[in-house]
Amino acid sequence: MVSLQLQTDVRSGLYFKKYKYRAKLKIPGICYSYYTNNLEQFIRKLEGIDKSRNKYRISILNKRWEETIDHVDLDQIGRYFQWKKQHKSGEYTSRIQGNLISFFSDDLSLLQTLSELDPNAELSEAKIEATDVMFFKNEPKYKFRTFFRGKKAPDNFNSDVISFEKSYGHIVKVCPALKRFVNENRFYNYLHNSYFIDYNDESTLTLLYLHFGSMLAKTYRLEKQP
Repeated sequence: MVSLQLQTDVRSGLYFKKYKYRAKLKIPGICYSYYTNNLEQFIRKLEGIDKSRNKYRISILNKRWEETIDHVDLDQIGRYFQWKKQHKSGEYTSRIQGNLISFFSDDLSLLQTLSELDPNAELSEAKIEATDVMFFKNEPKYKFRTFFRGKKAPDNFNSDVISFEKSYGHIVKVCPALKRFVNENRFYNYLHNSYFIDYNDESTLTLLYLHFGSMLAKTYRLEKQP
């Protein structure tokens, strides 16, 4: 088993507000593992996707989708399900984003075993520097970031965000994930607490509250990592 090198991640808080360590892995196709419990179920799911994907080749998004399927390593996916079977879910929390999956835990030795899935996995330890500052490796383009709450969005939320960006897009940046959320047809209307809006003028926060009020969560100053 490869020993992963532990890096320091300067943050304003622990991962998920409670975990000290994070391991980030690349597993192509991991996004298709939802609602599957073993390799056999995963394969059946991919076979169903493969049969229907030719209908959607015109879409740029689905071209990326096809490329993801074409690069799935079933041996790696199999090791992923085996790892999950060997370890209790209460020992960690995981989050999937595209071809990446991150595991969060206070057990460093547990996360070290993830090198079996990806020997190039990134292992980091949260180092808390300030509660109201977010640090970045490079100089951030904006000075402030306000997050949305992870709660049910009101009926007019999507159109409000679109209208807000149209009016104030020259002074704010709406995060790409939130833009996708309000522009795509979805079966649910609950916001993820990772959605945010960036801006440079501190007074813009008042503008945000006028438009979104109780939907807003915490605001951070954005700074380059010291």
